[in-house]
Amino acid sequence: HINVPTIAINRNQTVWGPDAEVFRPERWLEPGALPAPTSLTQGWSGIFTFIEGPRICIGYRLALFEYKVIMSALLKNFEFKDTGAKLATQFSSTLQPFVEGRKQDGVQIPLIVKDLHQ
Repeated sequence: HINVPTIAINRNQTVWGPDAEVFRPERWLEPGALPAPTSLTQGWSGIFTFIEGPRICIGYRLALFEYKVIMSALLKNFEFKDTGAKLATQFSSTLQPFVEGRKQDGVQIPLIVKDLHQ
């Protein structure tokens, strides 16, 4: 078996810069913030999550479509607010977030969720 560490590849500081561990989606909008396309993976949107080439994930378009449908339904019906909790992550077979100082409580992403139709 060959294990391709996509989590590590998508957080490579030589590619994404010294703040590769930081969730900063605006980096895709800043001119010059990303490496030249020729130096990036050719995977979807410059990330390696779905692999690339002849062995690209055959379901990546369906996965992206499902993600967009779910996100549009959630954002249309709910308002999400940060709780101010400081999160950390651990690597396993997936990336697992937890509240700093409360790792023993397991995987968590605290949010305040408000129903927009009430």
